[in-house]
Amino acid sequence: MLYPTFKSLAGLFAWDIIDFSHLQVNKKHSVSINSMSKVVLITLDLFSVEVSIQKRPSISPCVFSDPTIEFLTFNYFLMDAEGQRVDCGKQEILSDQFKKETTFALPLSKTKIMQNKEQYLVKDALLLRCEYSFSTGDILEGIERIDFETSVPKRRT
Repeated sequence: MLYPTFKSLAGLFAWDIIDFSHLQVNKKHSVSINSMSKVVLITLDLFSVEVSIQKRPSISPCVFSDPTIEFLTFNYFLMDAEGQRVDCGKQEILSDQFKKETTFALPLSKTKIMQNKEQYLVKDALLLRCEYSFSTGDILEGIERIDFETSVPKRRT
């Protein structure tokens, strides 16, 4: 059996949100993911949105400079002061959603983070770790794996 292999890229990066205590509603902190040739592929914005009375830090993958990207996955982790990861969830985006505004709220409110700033902030910086992967939908040339099945004839008795 032949298995197609899709062209994909994966990586991770640490994102320091400096002066987190001064993060204001709709003021954006941006980071970009670049290709090996330094072309901006994706830009992420972190901003605070008000949800009822709480201010919720939210992430929005907002600019997709590479039109060949078909599918995008992000895993977000908040790093605490001791280097432990707090899972903030996973976001999957299909290419037809790229033009729509996609926002992903972190599970902790800004108030909760500020109440526990000794645990979550280092010198007023919030550290996020982001793992990402995306596919262009292109099938790679060549064959990665072929499986053969053989059947053994039954013995006649």
